[in-house]
Amino acid sequence: MLLALSLLVIMALFFPLGGTAADGARPLWTEGDTWTVRAVYPVQGGGWSKPVLWEYRVAGVPGSGSGGYALEVTGLDGAPEVKARLTYRNDFSLAGAEIVRTLRGRSVVTALEYEAGAPVLTGRSPVPFDTPVFPLLAPSSGDYRAKRTIGDGLSVSVSVRQSAAADPGDEDILEVTCAWGDGERFVQRWKNNRPWPVYGENRNMKYWLVEK
Repeated sequence: MLLALSLLVIMALFFPLGGTAADGARPLWTEGDTWTVRAVYPVQGGGWSKPVLWEYRVAGVPGSGSGGYALEVTGLDGAPEVKARLTYRNDFSLAGAEIVRTLRGRSVVTALEYEAGAPVLTGRSPVPFDTPVFPLLAPSSGDYRAKRTIGDGLSVSVSVRQSAAADPGDEDILEVTCAWGDGERFVQRWKNNRPWPVYGENRNMKYWLVEK
């Protein structure tokens, strides 16, 4: 009995996001779940913009006809006129992002697709969707290859290094860093039983999960 209790304590410390020792940590989404993310962006001359609020809603889960997970994102008061639909595979890898902007009364759609097996950095969107490779294990590190579009149907392969470690000051926090070979990177901090990182940043934004 003592051995079993010890194993349960170890699992709670190292796999806090809903995974098991075999599965590792990953998000837990249920259809209809909603949460709010506060984001700020660099402004000319230095500093950061006023906060913008984005509401995420789980619009589909595996087995509901979506073929995977689907998140719909809309801006709250003061946000840009932008909406997003993010589609994820069953392993929580980001398959695609559809960004819809309203410009002069017209809807302009940007559709982005991503291959499985590598982290994804938010691009061409004010809506945060940085995505590490799940499951998350701490401590861990690994190297990946990702395609990056450079225009006119051309793409290049770049290296990405993902590392994860528990925060020594807070055992409930797992910090993940994904760094591209060309200097781009994002950092996220995940906490137990949250659907989204409690904090994240890349060179174009910082964002926080709004705790209720």
